[in-house]
Amino acid sequence: MSSISDRLKALGVQLGANNLSAPRKSSYPALEDMLDGQLIKNRFGDSFVIEAFYGPDYKHGTNTLTPTKHLKIFSKWAGDDRIVNLDPTSFVFLDTETTGLSGGTGTYAFLIGVGRFADGKFHLAQYFMRDPSEEPAQLYALEEFTASSEAIVTYNGKAFDIPLLTTRYIAQGWKSPFADQSHLDLLHIARRLWRDRLPSRTLGNIEYQILGATRTEEDVPGWLIPQIYFDYLRSGDASPLKSVFYHNAMDILSLASLFTHVSDMLEAPIDTTHYHAVDIISLGKFFESIGDIDRAMELYLLGLDMDLPDSSLLEAILRLAYIHKKREDYAKASTLWEKAASHQHIDSHIELAKIFEHRMRNYKEALYWTQSAIELVQSLTSSTYEKNRWLGLLEHREKRLKRKQTHASVNDAV
Repeated sequence: MSSISDRLKALGVQLGANNLSAPRKSSYPALEDMLDGQLIKNRFGDSFVIEAFYGPDYKHGTNTLTPTKHLKIFSKWAGDDRIVNLDPTSFVFLDTETTGLSGGTGTYAFLIGVGRFADGKFHLAQYFMRDPSEEPAQLYALEEFTASSEAIVTYNGKAFDIPLLTTRYIAQGWKSPFADQSHLDLLHIARRLWRDRLPSRTLGNIEYQILGATRTEEDVPGWLIPQIYFDYLRSGDASPLKSVFYHNAMDILSLASLFTHVSDMLEAPIDTTHYHAVDIISLGKFFESIGDIDRAMELYLLGLDMDLPDSSLLEAILRLAYIHKKREDYAKASTLWEKAASHQHIDSHIELAKIFEHRMRNYKEALYWTQSAIELVQSLTSSTYEKNRWLGLLEHREKRLKRKQTHASVNDAV
């Protein structure tokens, strides 16, 4: 099976940028004439940047671009106590467009988009590398933009964007400005919140499904972006780059919008007005994962009163049941396991058999649930191996319970 690198090479995409040359002089208009940007000078040369400002009335989908102060749960989820005390203006939202997917020393971030809240607006800046020789100026300009930041927000940035930028800074002999910053990677939290409902958790799909934002025809698929950049380096034609800048800007705006949207969800998860029923159960699992069991139970109970698909309904019942078991409230756990058993859940039959055998010494009821589980296994269309495994365990329990029931009857007679 060919690798991603092989497939890209077959498409004519060069991986890495070691052999790239500056754009040839051509009859095409200059980049700064094609795009609404400017050249900024710093100690390392020129860097091309496009900047935009979005006021608090601007809407990205159904959400306004406003900073959030609800950082307590974000901080707990990330395991970073620094986050809870940060000012919203301390966060920088970052996304890169690169010359390849490998992320090695030969991969360049030719376009780096960053955004931050400042002076009541959202400031978006996109730093573009017109050719590889401009990388020092580009990286220095990026560092100047992020100088006051204390935390970074990305989407899959922990695995790709930040390691790549760290490599590029090291290549210049510099320390990455993000090395000591807090980092919130929204991909990981998006997977927790929406994997049970959305088959795809790409930023583009989350943007459309959750934020209600749609892109214009100006957008370009991410997999085409490296080739567009290589074509620009060869021809000097900057016009196709408009789609790349648009794509990157939308990613940054979605990051900022999603950050606020998720923080609002975590701050007030019981507000079901805007949330899908399945998302309520996912929120419950999220709070359970960070140790807020009471909030998790509240959400599971709320979800049980909503129109849930069977799989989510069963999961909510079982999670509540195991919480009650852990708290040794076996009466409530049993009620829930009986509901789950009605959905042909074998483990719930066994849990009920355990409670009646070991907690209540009611061998008759324990035997009933064991035999009910045996009938269920025999009726299910599972593999022979799986059936035999279940039946072996259940029949062993059945024999033991029959012995205990006999001994109990004898003792009662005496």
